[in-house]
Amino acid sequence: MKCVEHPHNDSIGKCSDCGKEICSVCLTATTDKIKATQDPAFSWGTALADKLYCPSCIDKLINKNTLAKETPLTSSDEELLQPFPESLKRWNWGAFLLTWIWGVSNGVYYSLWAFLPIFNIFVAFQLGTNGNQWAWENGKCKDIELFKKNQRKWAYAGVAGVMVMLLIGYLGRNM
Repeated sequence: MKCVEHPHNDSIGKCSDCGKEICSVCLTATTDKIKATQDPAFSWGTALADKLYCPSCIDKLINKNTLAKETPLTSSDEELLQPFPESLKRWNWGAFLLTWIWGVSNGVYYSLWAFLPIFNIFVAFQLGTNGNQWAWENGKCKDIELFKKNQRKWAYAGVAGVMVMLLIGYLGRNM
């Protein structure tokens, strides 16, 4: 893959925000911008350093947070600046009931261990307890409410799947 900004350079990864391919030149530019914001007033700069960003996305993030410095942050804004929001630390029924299906679609490939006998029950409980955090850290969704809504849909799908399996088992037994 080639960098979107510098088509002659090979890509080293994708931007965590927009998904564009970026190269080492882009990485150096964004790293310098992040380092320039590493003062006590910009505590969020440390969180930015853990991910890859293209130059345009890092500019948006820096401008957004520079403005936030002038206006007080709301509780949801503060949660977004944390590595893993506190409000998402809860049991994930979708991950527990649909293990590998949920895991593949949320980028949590640890869930594929569920195919191994004996490990599958442990994997299900691990996904139930840590699924929200792993899916959030994967970075597919950074809007807390949208993330909760998506995981709620997975929970409904898991419960529906269990109900269908119970119905099939009941009908198969009585025929």
